[in-house]
Amino acid sequence: MKTIPLTLTLAAAIFSAVFTSPTAEARPKVELELNFPFPFPFPGGPGEGWRPDRPGRDLVYQNIRREYRGDNVLPLRQILNLGPEYRGQRVRSVVLRAATAAGRGQAVVTVNGRAVTRSETVGTRMDNYVFQLPDYADEFGGEIRELQLEIRGNFFVEGVGVRLDRNSGFPGHPGGRPVVETIPLNREFRGDETLYLADYINLSRYRGMKLERVVLTASTRFGRGDATFCNSLGCDTSQDVDTVIRSYSFRARGDLVDRDAQYWTMRLRGNFYVQSIQLEFSR
Repeated sequence: MKTIPLTLTLAAAIFSAVFTSPTAEARPKVELELNFPFPFPFPGGPGEGWRPDRPGRDLVYQNIRREYRGDNVLPLRQILNLGPEYRGQRVRSVVLRAATAAGRGQAVVTVNGRAVTRSETVGTRMDNYVFQLPDYADEFGGEIRELQLEIRGNFFVEGVGVRLDRNSGFPGHPGGRPVVETIPLNREFRGDETLYLADYINLSRYRGMKLERVVLTASTRFGRGDATFCNSLGCDTSQDVDTVIRSYSFRARGDLVDRDAQYWTMRLRGNFYVQSIQLEFSR
């Protein structure tokens, strides 16, 4: 009979004792389940209670911490409780803090059902996405009736917010913000045209106020047009208008709303598409 060395016998006994011990057999099997969304906190930042940048009275933010699949619309005025007391407030930007399962999600801000920002691709890492609103679509109670964030894809949204313009006042502190009237035109003009603004709005509502600024939102064919605003104090500098729809601001120098206001004009030269003209008044 062959003799097994004692050292090998002891080694086998120790190996068997360690790997077949009752403790090892009772250890539960751990399985990593990769479901979406990932456990909090999401990679890229803290979870509960987090706010983009420093919270302040100019930032209205709400944690959501919810999963969305497919096409969804987030009604920001309802989510953020932006009621009538925000009338006249200007929105500088919309903030989305989110991630997507495959890094191919899309998000865009709409005002009154129309996209006013470019679409952003939302990645797999939790991050902040900031959408700057254009001048012609940034005022609650004026241009903004509905403010929504449209998302497409498998999203996890941690929160949404809006950042208000500090210069437009805040609820309960209305001083200093202009009164805005927007003339929606959505028309084409060819050649030389002179638009008398009094033909499009009732200026008597603003009698005694001062016109501070006029904003033209328009484009031209081939980028070969120019626009000039004139009032009783003279004409502002003529501005070349691009082929892409943009906003062009003209100084009105605080011209008083009186009889001469009927001669306020926007002079166009070229093949224009005019989306809107916005007038800003001060008291």
